Amino acid sequence: MNRYGLSKLLGACVVSLIVGCSGGSGGSGGSGGSGGSGEEGVSLSIHGTLIDGPTTSADIEIFIGDSLVSSFSSSDGGYTADIELDESESDEVVKIVATSQEDSKVKFASTLGTFSYLVEIAGDDGVLEQSESHAVNISSVSTAISAILESESDSVIESSDEWDEVFKKVDAERAFSVAAAIKIFIDYSERGISIPEEVEDTYQFASDFDLSSQYVSMFMNQMEGLFKEVKVAMAQEAGFLGTSSNNLNPIEGTYYLPSEGGRITLNTNGTGEYLNGSGLVELTWTQGPEGISLESVEPLVERIPMKVGEYYLSAVRERQFDRLFWMLDSKNQGMVVLETSDTLKFPDWAESDDIFETNYIAANSVRQSDLLSPKDILVIGNSYSMPTPDRDGEVVNYTENFQPISTLKSLKMSFAGDFENGGNVNIKIPVASGNGEIIESDVSAVWIVDDSDRLVVNFSDNERLYFSLLNFQNGEILNSFVERVSPDGLHSSTISTIFSKDVENWADSEIKGVYLYPKNFFNPLNRFYFDISADGNISTVSINDLDNNGAIEDSERQELVGLWKLKDNGNLSIRFYRSESVAEPCISDSWNPEVDAECALFQEREWDIHQIDSADKYWFQYNVKYFEDAYLSLYDEDIDVDEHVLSTNRVYHSGLIKLSERPF
Repeated sequence: MNRYGLSKLLGACVVSLIVGCSGGSGGSGGSGGSGGSGEEGVSLSIHGTLIDGPTTSADIEIFIGDSLVSSFSSSDGGYTADIELDESESDEVVKIVATSQEDSKVKFASTLGTFSYLVEIAGDDGVLEQSESHAVNISSVSTAISAILESESDSVIESSDEWDEVFKKVDAERAFSVAAAIKIFIDYSERGISIPEEVEDTYQFASDFDLSSQYVSMFMNQMEGLFKEVKVAMAQEAGFLGTSSNNLNPIEGTYYLPSEGGRITLNTNGTGEYLNGSGLVELTWTQGPEGISLESVEPLVERIPMKVGEYYLSAVRERQFDRLFWMLDSKNQGMVVLETSDTLKFPDWAESDDIFETNYIAANSVRQSDLLSPKDILVIGNSYSMPTPDRDGEVVNYTENFQPISTLKSLKMSFAGDFENGGNVNIKIPVASGNGEIIESDVSAVWIVDDSDRLVVNFSDNERLYFSLLNFQNGEILNSFVERVSPDGLHSSTISTIFSKDVENWADSEIKGVYLYPKNFFNPLNRFYFDISADGNISTVSINDLDNNGAIEDSERQELVGLWKLKDNGNLSIRFYRSESVAEPCISDSWNPEVDAECALFQEREWDIHQIDSADKYWFQYNVKYFEDAYLSLYDEDIDVDEHVLSTNRVYHSGLIKLSERPF
């Protein structure tokens, strides 16, 4: 636990309400308003409220570096703390901790940001209030964010730049869900739901990835109604979420939402738009006491799979956007919550009635001010694998009885020219053959960097791709928002990684190892990895809690055996097979069996390695193909084929962690 942790008391200078530990000669004040500065240092008065948890009779501790201010909450949950620091300490991070005097396991917190930034937000009067920064409110939401911030920090946060870097690592949806779990522990203890015995308090629970993941997953799957009810309550009750951005950030602007693959734009004239992979909808917005009110000109229409009873159905979701809130707002990034009204329709199942829902989407947001310039990142002449919103890939030479589907989520590009004038870009577009072979078709386009610092790629058929490079999460791997305008004028978007071709090809001697997908916080028991042997064999191990009972039975663990080889293009190819007679996995004695073989080709994965980061995570363009070979005998008509029969092809980006041995 770093020095902003709850255990940092030794060596701290503790004073009631006013503290100035470091002495020094004072200074001319901080970077904020003049009212918060004096000859002795930089001063700030924080006025906040405990929203839930230890709302009354709580001990309040405000940590600022090695300094500690002690206070307490009033009967209505309000608290006040006056702080004075030497100007040299003004880049320290401020964290407020509230502990119930009645139950020490109820420990809440809020991490506000660097002291200098808070002084700037407070303005000339030197008083920081809720209307200027929502972070002064202490709640289950602020506790989850604060705890995750600390757990994601590899070292002591000592500057505003380090604060910004750690802030990017906190997943908003995880924080909102952990907050709901904390609120359930406190508000529903009469149901026998209590803070887990494995932790000392609620703050430690929120810091513990594995334990909090386990409980969030349990609430989602086994107490779905209650879990959703609590989330709705947090969004609708005053104080949990901010109704505006902080005092320094304008509400107007563009917010890129990585988890949603899209963006929301609020213009100064009250108009706006929301864009994601399903399309573009126009909005209007107004600011009010209950948040930013949104109104969709038309609903966003999306097709989604949905479980109804024991069946999975294809549903059409019509989504209206209602309100926008803030969980936390920093200088260039934040965490927002979107309130939506959704209508679910089931056109393929006449017996099902429409379902109406109110949902709350917690998402990280990146402001326009935190975009990276292509001039500082990309290298002319280098080869890149660039993301693209879903686009239909071309399939040629396929059997008349079958129509394979190819979906492209990434394209390889190499740029020539210069950043001042743009130039030409060579694009390699995968073309799938009906037998599963992939060739890359070279397409020439032109590119420029526009006035908004976006990389714009113009195809000859009036298709355009706009890349906005995001300063988000993994600093070694570039992320980009990309908007596609199709030749017929339709808009779609995605947010994904950009890979530089830093690793030329796989080395045969270095392939052996275990390649693990990162753990999903919301499905902690579901794991998948590849175990690649040096002899050309490969196993995949998949573990899935199919019945959502929180335990893995023997039937929920599956291991498949296949073959691998290096292709002439340097890519790693992995194949799995299926028995034609029983439609079950089988072990083939041939890399390329005949199409009518008893053990037929079923799946092929191709990994085109691009980058390896410092955490030994391998990043590659990923091509997955499924084949019909094992199912040809099930068709009524006689099908005469002598080559593999492709069913689907998909090209996208992925990253796997390499280990030396099996993790489980």
